[in-house]
Amino acid sequence: MEYNPFVRIYRQAYEVLNDAYSADNQNVNVHAHLHYSSRTNRRRYNLPSIDEIVVLLLGDGQEAPSTRDIIVYLRGGHELIRISECHPAYLPMHYVLLFPHGEMGWEPEMKKWDINYNRPATKRLTQMDYYLYRLFQRPIEYSAILRSDKLFQEFLVDSWAATEQNCIKYATKNQGKLRSELYGGLKDLVGVGLNSKDVGK
Repeated sequence: MEYNPFVRIYRQAYEVLNDAYSADNQNVNVHAHLHYSSRTNRRRYNLPSIDEIVVLLLGDGQEAPSTRDIIVYLRGGHELIRISECHPAYLPMHYVLLFPHGEMGWEPEMKKWDINYNRPATKRLTQMDYYLYRLFQRPIEYSAILRSDKLFQEFLVDSWAATEQNCIKYATKNQGKLRSELYGGLKDLVGVGLNSKDVGK
């Protein structure tokens, strides 16, 4: 891990926990459990029955998603720094084994590369395009991501959740730019029960 610059700069979670508990002479013993509530629909909100990677998103899908609470500590300091999944350091800090040299992840201002002129293009690189690039297997390049078993599954689920949440955030914040009034005709059509073949005749 001496090749990853983030390991030298930021404290690791086990170090923070050990420091917190060693002051009180306690052993670190952390557990997370999911509990089923009998008031919810058993077919929809059931506990997992097999060993899979899942994502837990808060809310019922009707409201805009909140940002994740990703906290990092600088070495030698006690200050908390909050970052989002859009921060370029999120991927190399969370997936240290997949990005052993600390390669930066996606950020909203990242540009596509124009191979004809060997310079950044004017169009921005979307989060989905970034993950598609990372998940594409190339014969001349070794991909730790594609060979990481359960960590690969976690990476897939995490990247899907981050992309979906950012799409919802964008749609929520940019309603004026999306020209959603164009969908009003479709809404009216469904409301009166007309067949789409009869529209415009």
